[in-house]
Amino acid sequence: MYRIVWSEEAAQDFQIIVQKDKTQAGVIYALIEELDRQEIPPDRLLSAKERKGNYEIKIYKEAIESGLYIWILKIYWGFEEGDPPLDYRVFFAPNHRSKSYCILGIEHRGKSYGKNKKIYDRIYATYQRLGCNSIISDNNGS
Repeated sequence: MYRIVWSEEAAQDFQIIVQKDKTQAGVIYALIEELDRQEIPPDRLLSAKERKGNYEIKIYKEAIESGLYIWILKIYWGFEEGDPPLDYRVFFAPNHRSKSYCILGIEHRGKSYGKNKKIYDRIYATYQRLGCNSIISDNNGS
């Protein structure tokens, strides 16, 4: 089973969110802790592209197109359809060597995540620093 680990960058992002909005920070933290307690295998979490309760997993399209195995956790205020999403998105990637999901960063949803943007560069640098696996070099999941 895979565990969730926070990168230094994500921990810093989280501290900034705590200072700005303790309520949203609490919801983010609670969901990540819940997912970690569940010890979700990678094939199940990464295949959950439809909404599950108060979250959904989305493909980080610009990263996937570049051969990077990065996903976005979109969190909602409630469990019902129509409940609004939080203002932040959690970027994460599996690291098969350490059998973990690495939280790469947490960004405001109003920002652009495009390939030639600072956020993409920052997430990519964290991905590389942590040695997360890419689709191209690790397509068998091991």
